[in-house]
Amino acid sequence: MSELDYIEPSSDSFWEIGQFKRTVKRCEDGYKLCNDLTQMISERADIEKAYAKSLKAWSKKWSDYLQKGSEYGTMKNTWMSPLNEADRMAEIHLTTHNVLNDELNKEIKEWQKQNYAKSIVNQLKTPKEYEEEFKKVQKPWAKKYVAVEKTKKDYHSACKSYQSAKIQFSNSQNDTTISGDQKKKLEDKVEKYKKEVEITKSKYKQTLDDLNSYNARYIEDMNNVYKKCDAFEKERLDFFVQKFVKLHSHLNIFDKMNIGEIYSEMLTTVRQTNPDRDLINWSKDFGSGMPMNWPQFEEYSEELKTIARGSKAKSIKEGESNGGVLMTSIKPRGDDALSSAAPPPSSAADYESNRASVISSSANENMQRPMDTAKAPSYQQQSSKPTSESNPFGDYDDDDDTPPPSSGGGAHQQSPSSNNNHHNSSANNNDSDDDSSNPPNYLNVKVKALYDYQSAEDDELSFKAGEEFIKLMNEDERGWCLGKIGSKIGLYPATYAEPA
Repeated sequence: MSELDYIEPSSDSFWEIGQFKRTVKRCEDGYKLCNDLTQMISERADIEKAYAKSLKAWSKKWSDYLQKGSEYGTMKNTWMSPLNEADRMAEIHLTTHNVLNDELNKEIKEWQKQNYAKSIVNQLKTPKEYEEEFKKVQKPWAKKYVAVEKTKKDYHSACKSYQSAKIQFSNSQNDTTISGDQKKKLEDKVEKYKKEVEITKSKYKQTLDDLNSYNARYIEDMNNVYKKCDAFEKERLDFFVQKFVKLHSHLNIFDKMNIGEIYSEMLTTVRQTNPDRDLINWSKDFGSGMPMNWPQFEEYSEELKTIARGSKAKSIKEGESNGGVLMTSIKPRGDDALSSAAPPPSSAADYESNRASVISSSANENMQRPMDTAKAPSYQQQSSKPTSESNPFGDYDDDDDTPPPSSGGGAHQQSPSSNNNHHNSSANNNDSDDDSSNPPNYLNVKVKALYDYQSAEDDELSFKAGEEFIKLMNEDERGWCLGKIGSKIGLYPATYAEPA
């Protein structure tokens, strides 16, 4: 270290020796400020991502709840409107996160790398260059300054000695104990210091004039280096302004993504809520507006046989109460039983009478089921082999009027004409080996499940969302269709599937 490094500045002025280091440090701090800016933007990006994630989680939670909940109609759409807003806002904030990290921070780091190059010893080159230039420019002036300080010190020291000698000589004039020789020496001493004062004063003024004459050049040279530092710092400040403007554009999602449209749509959905229409539709689907097969008078007919499934028929035989729906049909008797059985309807009028009786009987049974689970008539699977697997209603003796035991829940009404066709076909095709052949009036349309459905009765189908199966018959007035999955034929809600 040189002697200049030990000089204590008399003030914090930039022009003092070594005080230029604050300017150099400002250039060094620019590198750190780039790191601070990228860190700040990264933290904001993380907040954007976390907020987007929270919005999506909240939206999914309540969307799942609404799909399984009891809300309905236009009010359900109103419930969904803030969830749709959350999904759209989540996408916007996630996009903001990606832009801040992948674009803005990347630009800052690239600029920092270009403007703050480092040396082999991991030292910033540009600030180090400015420091060397400042030292070079300040060194001549600093030497003159040191000379001024030294001559000033010598002059002040000589003045002090001169004043002390004058006081001693003045005191000796009134002191009788001091000899003449001693007084002479004190007088000589005063003269000596007086000359020394004059000499040091002259040197002091000379060095000071020399310094002052160099000040103009010193100021100019220092200013030249300082302007370089200022230009370097201004470049950083201008760059930061640009990045903050860009940051504003990314964060100002109202202008960028047209947020007003999102909230306008949300408000429109809320205002379109129609409670009166929702109540009317609910009444038609589940309430007092639903159709009803009211009980009617039924004439007795020997040709009508009640077919119940498995345990339900057993329950009826034992006198137990059950809320299932019985399936009625006309079962033609074999030739060997015609003699003991009542003849089939001999005219169209008799047939219609029997049919009306069947429908009325089925309607009475339908009243035993809850209105929200009552279904359309089910359709009997055709079979050419009288086995329990191919005949879901089981075998029973033609001479026994008691229905066979059923295998599960309530059955569904079947028209007499379709039942006649089924049994006549079974009688004429006993040698057929196809257990799953479909009647010619089946649709055989492939459909795709929209939602999961778990059967509540044995005559219903169960399936998962996205599963494909065959639709055999169209929706009836209660909203049920007949379908087939594998070898199983059963009912399913019409609104749970769409054409594949």
